[in-house]
Amino acid sequence: MTYEGVHMNPDYIKGVDLGNWLVLEKWMNPALFDGTTADDEYYLPTQLDPAVYEAHIKTHRAEYINERDSATIKSWGLNSVRIPVPYFIFGDRAPFIGCIDELDKAFN
Repeated sequence: MTYEGVHMNPDYIKGVDLGNWLVLEKWMNPALFDGTTADDEYYLPTQLDPAVYEAHIKTHRAEYINERDSATIKSWGLNSVRIPVPYFIFGDRAPFIGCIDELDKAFN
């Protein structure tokens, strides 16, 4: 079977990128940056109260990608995902909030 000239062998990698989940991309979700002039995640915490920043990030990470998305990805016949991870994944770079727990959940 071919699709636009590409042989659809099950050994081929067919995947999706889960961008904007652990590494924020303003163009993908501008609402996270509302009320600021920040263009990226590096500057966002400098323009928000720390408690507001933490609440925004924790809510976003909990809701943006979930188990239903994993089931959808599988139902589409995709066999891989790319998850961009930030350099502060372990939470060791203030003021950024680590996200190793979210990555662990994705692997599970």
